[in-house]
Amino acid sequence: MVVIFPRNTQVPDSKTMLIEGSQSRELSIRLYEGEDPLVENNYFLGEACISIPPPYTNITEVTFCVDQNTNISLYTIDKATGQRIDVKIHDARNQLCRQDIDYIIQNCKRNLAADKNETERIEERNRLRVDVQRMMHEAQKLLHDRKNDLHFIETQCDIALHWIKQCPNSSLKKYKEIRSELKKMFHKFGIFFESGTA
Repeated sequence: MVVIFPRNTQVPDSKTMLIEGSQSRELSIRLYEGEDPLVENNYFLGEACISIPPPYTNITEVTFCVDQNTNISLYTIDKATGQRIDVKIHDARNQLCRQDIDYIIQNCKRNLAADKNETERIEERNRLRVDVQRMMHEAQKLLHDRKNDLHFIETQCDIALHWIKQCPNSSLKKYKEIRSELKKMFHKFGIFFESGTA
């Protein structure tokens, strides 16, 4: 989740971001209103889909706009023609009224501790997944002439990645235990398991 327009943003305003689409060359953007760090606790505004024609990369530059009435729109630029393409927001819903916004802010403050714990858990899970993938690539570079060792590490990494996928709701403590076990294993092979960013 990325905050595009923080509360109290002076309107009108716009912000341009680079966003990566899927392998199917389609970019799906879900828009929410709210202040909770957890997506599901915010108000869903609608979804925008962008098709990315070959041969271009699936990283697309998207500009988000908010007008004087706080209505949100977005567009991208066709790389071949330089033309602006306005992107429709599907299932667009009315934005929240002032009373609903105040309620969400108060509710967010009440749930701050629980949300912080959940955010930390999710961040640790995502960091662990990225780190395992990075270390597997590192092992493939460093141990290419030690086939047995490389096979062992690749197998352990595959097991860890499968477990992360199958157990997305595991505790922060469990993710840290898995990290500690993997760190010890990598050190035996002279590979240092250091956390990157998710």
